[in-house]
Amino acid sequence: MKMVTTLILLATLLLGCSQPQDIGAYLTELHEGGKLNGNVLVMQNDTVLYESSFGYADGGRKHLLTPAHRFALGSIQKEFPGVAIMQLNERGLLSLEDSLSHFLPHLPWWADKISVRNLLQYSSGLPHVDWEARFEKGVARQTEILQDLSKLEELEFEPGTDYLYSNYNPLLLQSIVESLSGMPFKAYVEQNILLPFELDGIVIKEEYPYKNTELMAIPFDEDFKVDDYQVELMTVCSSARGMYTWFSRLDDYKIITKESMRQLSEEAMEGDNIQAPLGRCDWEDGDIKLHLHHGNSKNYESLVRHYKKDGLVVVLLTNQEHENLHDIADNIYALAQRKGAK
Repeated sequence: MKMVTTLILLATLLLGCSQPQDIGAYLTELHEGGKLNGNVLVMQNDTVLYESSFGYADGGRKHLLTPAHRFALGSIQKEFPGVAIMQLNERGLLSLEDSLSHFLPHLPWWADKISVRNLLQYSSGLPHVDWEARFEKGVARQTEILQDLSKLEELEFEPGTDYLYSNYNPLLLQSIVESLSGMPFKAYVEQNILLPFELDGIVIKEEYPYKNTELMAIPFDEDFKVDDYQVELMTVCSSARGMYTWFSRLDDYKIITKESMRQLSEEAMEGDNIQAPLGRCDWEDGDIKLHLHHGNSKNYESLVRHYKKDGLVVVLLTNQEHENLHDIADNIYALAQRKGAK
């Protein structure tokens, strides 16, 4: 949190020393300099402060992005298994202290030692997924990635004693949801989260390349070469408006309770680069102060920041990664604060 505050103050000082500008002028300059291809939404107290699309939806440069285009979210999508788990917890169907083996008894001995909480906080001791080995076989399939765990003989550390950001954790949370609900995770999310809470603009894909590319932003590099890989994995994709609604509903405790949100805000330990299930969620006086989450997947990069105390939400979704979204968000925040002060 201190680092975020420092960056915001620095951005404010830098902007104050330069020629006055607004959010649109700043982002247009970035786009024209080849440093922004994506969608931007800035909301202030439920009112659109700024919204625009920059660049192309495909590497062939045949289609321009629109506000309705959807982007893969990278790590932000891990909020969905966490929220689904807390819904089941609220219904009394599981405890966060339940062991993994309680739901998935086919896994090796180590599943007895891993709790649901360990999976949420990346403190399970499970290793990194060997993505390179998966892609060498052509298609990285979720079913096969999970099957690899049956061969795992040892954990990286005793559960609850350390932190390792492994994709096995949210994948196993999805499996727990499927075990308890009796339905595929995609169907659970659609029926228990997306539809009842009117989260328009969010869809779940189960493969890449996408079978249906309608309103999908396709990822490509700085030479406009489309990302060339194949996966059969559950992937949450969203428009900027969809992410705004998701963060707003979550942080207003409409999808799960305040206590559940507190649980999903907890980090396994203190330190740099330690993520909670919600990315980073800071509290003040019994309420969420700042909820931010960054994600990337190949050339997709996304960042959402909800400055709840300020009533401000910044959504940045891109399909050409430049690793500059934190800087962009800092500058947008400073510009929005300056505008509000006038």
